[in-house]
Amino acid sequence: MATTLTAVAMANDSRYLIANVGDSRTYVFRDGRLAQLTRDDSLMRELIDQGDLTASEARGHPHRSVVLKALNGEDRQPVVLRVVDARAGDRLLLCSDGVTDYLSDGQLAGFLGRADAGAAARQLVDAAPAVGSSAI
Repeated sequence: MATTLTAVAMANDSRYLIANVGDSRTYVFRDGRLAQLTRDDSLMRELIDQGDLTASEARGHPHRSVVLKALNGEDRQPVVLRVVDARAGDRLLLCSDGVTDYLSDGQLAGFLGRADAGAAARQLVDAAPAVGSSAI
């Protein structure tokens, strides 16, 4: 068995420490814009980076779920760490490909930009299964 992971810890100096392995993602919604803070450890990301595939082609690709790195119990864990400055008003989204395979960045930004954060979170959780995801 193996799993992907994305996690965030808030440091005392107003920075986020982000840990990531696999294709789970962390985003920040800041000043009306969505930015992905992690990089997928996936075959699709490699093919996109090499110019062999576009992001839209990757969405429907039959091998879109091939993960190149995961937590699997081995001694050496391939976790990537990143530090990002935090700002007042940031909204973070940590999610699996059960969300990102089914909802576009524009849709995610639309949810995160809503005034009521609790309602936005509930609506986002309901949105992916409504369009076919079973992995939330």
